[in-house]
Amino acid sequence: MTISDVNCNYTGVELIVGGENALQGEFPHMVRIKRIHKHPDYKPPQRYNDIALLELEEAVKFNNNVRPACLWPKSDFGSYQKGIATGWGVIDPDTQQTSNELQKVSLSLLTNRYCKPLLKPNRYWDGFVDSQMCAGELRGGKDTCQGDSGSPLQVVSSDNQCIYYVVGVTSFGGKCAKSGQPAVYTRVSSFLDWIESIVWPGE
Repeated sequence: MTISDVNCNYTGVELIVGGENALQGEFPHMVRIKRIHKHPDYKPPQRYNDIALLELEEAVKFNNNVRPACLWPKSDFGSYQKGIATGWGVIDPDTQQTSNELQKVSLSLLTNRYCKPLLKPNRYWDGFVDSQMCAGELRGGKDTCQGDSGSPLQVVSSDNQCIYYVVGVTSFGGKCAKSGQPAVYTRVSSFLDWIESIVWPGE
């Protein structure tokens, strides 16, 4: 089972496991999606409750390149000030160029209160709710972009750098990497009960 957002189109999609290149992964292993569990309270086009679980057709074998990530259980991030966002999306907003290489970027974890005056409501979004979070660099230059939706925002454990916690799922943003334009993420800790009800039904 893996975590993503609802807005992505998963028709005919396979997941790359253990590779960082979409065309010729160093450790290529493709896994088909068996079933998509969309959050029942997601109501498009708005992006609230923008989270989904992807049930895979086969179990994923863990090794040095494939490891499970933990889910962050708290509403705040404690001493963590930075998160790592990854994705396969647009790397040049002007040309809409994408990359076959998995991209990653370090972003500041910002409070909703801080971000609220920076982001204007639109047809997707009427303002922050507790189940959303905000991250980005206010000076610009670093961000997630189109095509990164559904990708994780993670923090590295301060006790063990081999352990990652998923704190958010990329949902949407304004103009990519522009100053004063952080992006909005689904806050994973708000959906732990729902996630566990899918992964471990009846327990």
